[in-house]
Amino acid sequence: MLDPRNSRTSENRTRLKNVLKTTNHNLGEAYESILNVLNADNIPDNIRMAAFGIRELLNKLPDYINVPFGKKTDKLGMLTDKLKAKWEDQKIEAYLEITWLDFHIERIKNFLIECRGFFQLNDQIHVLRKEKAIATLRTLNTKHSEEKLPEQVEEAIAMQWNAFLDYFNGTLHSEYGSTDKDLFILRLSHLEEFLIGLLEPDVFESMHDIDEIIKSGENDAH
Repeated sequence: MLDPRNSRTSENRTRLKNVLKTTNHNLGEAYESILNVLNADNIPDNIRMAAFGIRELLNKLPDYINVPFGKKTDKLGMLTDKLKAKWEDQKIEAYLEITWLDFHIERIKNFLIECRGFFQLNDQIHVLRKEKAIATLRTLNTKHSEEKLPEQVEEAIAMQWNAFLDYFNGTLHSEYGSTDKDLFILRLSHLEEFLIGLLEPDVFESMHDIDEIIKSGENDAH
């Protein structure tokens, strides 16, 4: 496990900035800005601000490398707003305190149908996130190899990609002042190694990393 204060972490940070700038100058500039915010302890809530930047970087990286992925769906926040509007429009909350009549039951049925659509679309979002991660991996892999990665490896790396997204998005939405900075920097160090391995892989190191990722994915499955 990397210590965020050691020289290897510092080297990885510099290397990733250069790799990102080579990939797309704006990506490198964005990452440098994230690090500046993270290091600026005089900025209130700088960790969550850095988490926002990292989440956006991960979400936008596929676009910068021209990943052929055109599927889109509503964001979860938009779905939640639609469901909340239906809750208020149908006045469902008021029905919790009264004896139900036929027209109440009909309205509640309509609301439950809306809920079903919400959960179905929520599941679809998670499927699309996985598909987009795999499409990104395949695009990057074609730059370094003519061989397609095994499906098990693609699945494991996509799982790790989305685990990073979940962590940094969760940090962004955490309560003010509740973030563990040491853990955040450690996770960032792991992300840096992960992205370097995808954007500028060393063959022997990558094979070792792939083995570790597969083991991690197997452990998560149990």
